[in-house]
Amino acid sequence: MIALSYFIGLCLIAMALFDVYRTVLANGMGRGPIESNLSDWIWRSMLAGGKAVNSRDRAASLCGSLLVVLLLMAWSAFLVVGFALLYWPQLGTGLQSTSHAVDSFSHAFYYSGYSLTTLGLGDIYPSNDFVRVLTLAQSWLGFTLLTLSISYVLSVYQAVRHQESVSLKLHSLSGGTGEAFPLFRAIVSGNAAAVFRELNDDLIQLHTAHHQYPIIHYFHRTEEKYSTTRRFYLALESVSLCLSARREDPCSEDRACWITLRESVREFASMIAGFRPDQAGSDPSSTFQAGSERSTFAIETPGVLAFDEKQYAELRSQWEPYLRKICDYLGESWPESRGD
Repeated sequence: MIALSYFIGLCLIAMALFDVYRTVLANGMGRGPIESNLSDWIWRSMLAGGKAVNSRDRAASLCGSLLVVLLLMAWSAFLVVGFALLYWPQLGTGLQSTSHAVDSFSHAFYYSGYSLTTLGLGDIYPSNDFVRVLTLAQSWLGFTLLTLSISYVLSVYQAVRHQESVSLKLHSLSGGTGEAFPLFRAIVSGNAAAVFRELNDDLIQLHTAHHQYPIIHYFHRTEEKYSTTRRFYLALESVSLCLSARREDPCSEDRACWITLRESVREFASMIAGFRPDQAGSDPSSTFQAGSERSTFAIETPGVLAFDEKQYAELRSQWEPYLRKICDYLGESWPESRGD
């Protein structure tokens, strides 16, 4: 029984530390088991609950902040329970009290809790070297966890603000319509090179942020212009249109922006929904829907000489399956600019 208590306690502590390391310190190396499973479970539960009360968007908007709080609580709980299991066999010998008997798991849990928070209340105290060292280690971990948690929260919310600013910028470039053709025309009619350079820089920062802090996938606003699906759609559709249009003033920056976008949407689909490239397919009826209307709009844009519908279809097939998977997982509506 004592050996089992030590084993389970050490496993809980190791899992918490590994998760903190993967989530906070080793960003970009993958997701921790606690963070990934908790995020997925809370997200699906919130969407299901919101759908049941006909308030899915509202439920989704609460998910991100709730996840941050629950994740910090989960790390603390794993450490508190893990150390409590290490203290439990030491009750009455390594842990004593001058005012009452120390003989139940609740005493070990209580001592572990205030040791992690470094409160040091003092009614229960260590009486051998093993427990003293254990207490010192837990107090140090508690202080480290607090420091890392503050840094993590600040970094996450900074990334969320940048994500929202990119969405708002794309919405503004589309003339407030949230549609790709006005954005395409604004890019082609203006300084396309400057717009693409700025957009590419924003997308690289956003891609890096999602890779480092996967929890920001679950931050949503109720306004449609901030949705992840629409943000990707506006950028991908407008760049696909630009690459398919033969223009009077060609721009090389659109190709770099396209590569960034394509890799971002594919990695995003893989991270949140486990969608692999070999699962991607294309729907020709969707790809060529309203093709003549698209060509007409493109050619009518000042500076556009011709529009290659086949190239557009090829480009779209490289991102639409991934974006639809993201849209389904996040429970968002598919942008209606194409009449889907």
